[in-house]
Amino acid sequence: MVDARDGLLPDDKELAKRLKKISNKKIILVANKADKPSVRKDIAEFNKLGLGEPVPVSAATGSGTGDLLDIVTSYIKEEGFKVKAPKKEKDKNEYINVSILGKPNVGKSSLLNKLSGEEKQIVSHIAHTTREPNDTFITWKEKNIRLLDTAGMHKQGFKNVKNKKEREALERLSVNKSLATLKNADVALLVIDITKDLTQQESKIAEAIMKNKCSIIIVANKWDAVTDRDTKHYTLEINRRFPYATWAPIQFVSAKTGEKVKKLKDLIIEVEENRHIELNDNALNKFLKQAMKRVSPIKSKGTKKPYIHEFSQTQVTPPKFKVRIGAKDTLDESYVRYLENQLRRKFGFFGAPITIYVEKNKRIHGKHEEKENKS
Repeated sequence: MVDARDGLLPDDKELAKRLKKISNKKIILVANKADKPSVRKDIAEFNKLGLGEPVPVSAATGSGTGDLLDIVTSYIKEEGFKVKAPKKEKDKNEYINVSILGKPNVGKSSLLNKLSGEEKQIVSHIAHTTREPNDTFITWKEKNIRLLDTAGMHKQGFKNVKNKKEREALERLSVNKSLATLKNADVALLVIDITKDLTQQESKIAEAIMKNKCSIIIVANKWDAVTDRDTKHYTLEINRRFPYATWAPIQFVSAKTGEKVKKLKDLIIEVEENRHIELNDNALNKFLKQAMKRVSPIKSKGTKKPYIHEFSQTQVTPPKFKVRIGAKDTLDESYVRYLENQLRRKFGFFGAPITIYVEKNKRIHGKHEEKENKS
C-alpha cells in the first residue's frame, strides 16, 4: 500500500524491490487516500515500481474497496488456494438456497406451489408463463429454506412469442436469470417430466449444475401420470442419461397431487448437510490404504508406477480433496474417479459434489516444494 497524496517515496521503491523477490506470491499495488479525482490522476507514477497498475482506494470513505475485493477474489480463484475450512453448523437464521431448474412445462411452478403450500406462482400450460424468479421462504423440520423459481431454459418455448425482439429479450432473460440463481444455490432441483424422453437441453442444465458445484436432486415429476410405476426401470434410464451424476438422488413426485413432495423436502435438508461432511486425516489415511489395497494407483503416462504420498481434505461446502503424488509420477483420471466412488461408498456424500485434484511434489535445489496440477 502506498500513499497517493505523498506520491512515490524512496521507501516505496525499496519495499517494491524486496517484494519482487517473492516470486511465488501475488502482489497487488494499492494507492490509498485516492479520494479525489485530482489525486487519482497522479497515481500513474507508481507504475515505476513494476508491481502492476495501482488500484486507487480510500480507506476513509470506502471508495474503490469493492474493486479491490474483486481483484483479490479473482486471484484466489486463479490460484485455487486450498484453505481447510472448519466445519460449522448452519446458523439457525441461515437459509438453504434451492434453485428449481428444468425445461418449460415440466412442472417447476406447480412444484414450487406444493413445496411452499401457497399458490404464489402463475401456472399455465403455455411455455414460459413463469418469467421472473421469486424467492419463497419456508421452514421444514426447523430448517429454513429459500426456494428460487427460475424461468425455463428451452428456446423452443419462445416460438409462441411472435415479436422477434420480445422473443430474444425473453430468451436472454430466461437463461441469465436461471444461471444467476444457480450460482447462488446450495441445492439444485433438476425437474424432469418422467412421462417424456430426456433431451439434450436437460443434459446441458445438469452440466451447468455440476459446473457450479451445487448439490443436486433429480425430481421426476408427473409420477401420477405413469401407469407402470417401476422405479428401478426409470432410475436406470435417468442414470443412463446422466452417467456423470449417478450419485444424485432421484425423487419421483407429483406436483399436481403433492405425492412425495414432503420426502423431497427431507432430501433437500439431507443433501445440503452432506456438503458439510469433513473427514479427519486418520480416517482418510485408513481409507486410502484400503482403496490402494483394493486397486493399485494407475499411471496416465510413462513407465513409473505412481505413489500417493497424501490424501487429504482441503475444503468443505462443497467437499474438496487433494491427492499428492511424486514429482515424476502421473495418475490416471480413472483412478481419481475410483477414489471419488470409494469415498461416496464409504462416507456417503449423498447428493453432494466432490472435487479431487492432483498435486505433485517438485524438487528444487534438493528441497521439496509442492506444485499444484489440477485434474
